[in-house]
Amino acid sequence: IATEDFRKYLVSKGWTLSSEIPGLANIWHLKDSETYEILQPVTTDIKDYDSRVNDIISTLCESENKKERDIIKEIDNISSDVISLRVIHDDVSRGEIPFSDGVLLFSKTRELMVSAARSIVKPQKGKYTGKNPDVVDRFLSSLKLGQTEVGSYVLNLIAPIYSDEDNQQDHCKVPFSRSVTERLMNSVSKLNEAIEKYQLSGDIKIFGSIVNEGVNATLCSALIGLSGENKARSIELGVQQSPCASELMFRGEKVMISAEKIKYIEEAERFYADDYSIKDYNLVGAVTRLNRDIIVTGKQIGRAHV
Repeated sequence: IATEDFRKYLVSKGWTLSSEIPGLANIWHLKDSETYEILQPVTTDIKDYDSRVNDIISTLCESENKKERDIIKEIDNISSDVISLRVIHDDVSRGEIPFSDGVLLFSKTRELMVSAARSIVKPQKGKYTGKNPDVVDRFLSSLKLGQTEVGSYVLNLIAPIYSDEDNQQDHCKVPFSRSVTERLMNSVSKLNEAIEKYQLSGDIKIFGSIVNEGVNATLCSALIGLSGENKARSIELGVQQSPCASELMFRGEKVMISAEKIKYIEEAERFYADDYSIKDYNLVGAVTRLNRDIIVTGKQIGRAHV
């Protein structure tokens, strides 16, 4: 409450600084409203600090029409992007999830973040394997799991904008963590759009045009796993962005992958893994070598190299 980050929070919510009491407090008013006022202490040493905090929370709850726990959650995570991953199906409507699917949910969420982070360093079609770059490992180590929520089943991932190693006095314009959040939302959105085009055209090569957007076999594998062992759940991604870094270029608040699209994501994954066939495609060229190295029911089948 007494920090510069909270000042940025208020500005992001439409508050303007009206006056200052040096060394004690800042006085804020909500833009285009004469009803709401906030007295923000700039030090925790004042005697009525707790009362001032309670007043601020109460004012924010009323002005934003939100519950106290939601306001406190936003303030607690003011320096982090909070990524909400919601899986939707009747079998999780009570806020419970089968144990095996829960394990899958957490492991595939990590895979999702690996895809987003590594695709910033180097976009590629196939799965990401091997050692992560140091910047990716530092990012993954900074992530925290927030409280799960009822609402089908919601997993919250807290991504601090700046790591402990960052110089807090000289922030880069777009920190790596914010870049990952943006890449995650953008890549899932681009995959969603490509699926819709693929449904109309049947052209598998559509998926090749979005590799540089961070779409790859690892991303597809993660989304397939998030849909559950039976691949029956829809997936919704949302982000509550911190006001402590530049705004996301991705302007949509949420991205939804319906359960009906999972089968197309499986086709996309095979494409990115180079395990697919193209229908009605003629290949013309000279046969340069013929290997007789595949045995099927006792008969040799030749493999041509063109």
